[in-house]
Amino acid sequence: MNKPSIKEIQDEINQIRRTNPNLKDDSAFVLWFLRAYIADSRESTLSALTGETGDKGIDAIYVDSTARQVHVVQGKFHKSLGIVSEKRSDVVSFASLVDLPWMDKPSYKAYFNKLSPLVQQKVEDVRHAARQNQYALRLYYVTTGKCSKSIRNEAIQRAESAEGPR
Repeated sequence: MNKPSIKEIQDEINQIRRTNPNLKDDSAFVLWFLRAYIADSRESTLSALTGETGDKGIDAIYVDSTARQVHVVQGKFHKSLGIVSEKRSDVVSFASLVDLPWMDKPSYKAYFNKLSPLVQQKVEDVRHAARQNQYALRLYYVTTGKCSKSIRNEAIQRAESAEGPR
C-alpha cells in the first residue's frame, strides 16, 4: 500500500467526522488507521477507540479473535506530514506497553492508578487475551509526524525484549 498524503488522510478524517461528529481529529485519525490497516468493520473499530482523558497513551484497543491478536494503537495527528518530530519519551513509553500483559500484580495495580474506567476494561481484555488465550500483542504508534531512526530502533528494541507470544 502506498503511503497516503496528508490531504488524503485529512479527507478521510473529514469523512469519518461527518458520520461521527463527536470525534476529534486525533480519534478520527486512529479510526482511519484501524479501518485502513487493521479491520474494516465500522462497529468494531469504532468501539475499539478509547478517546478519553486518562488513557495513558492508549487511543484504541482492537481484539481480533480470528487472527488471535490484540492491537493497541496510539495516534498523533499533526496537520502536516513529516514536519513535527515525535518525542522520544512518548514513543518509548508507548513501546513499554508491551509489558502490560506480563506485569506483576503491584506494577499492574500501579498502572491502573488514574486510568479511565473504559481503558481499564480494555486493558483487562488485553491482559486476558495475551495471558490466557495466548493472543499476540501488536503495538502501533501512528503519526503524521516524524520519528528519528534512533527513537524507532530504541522502541523496537524495547518491544522485542518483552515476554509472551509475538
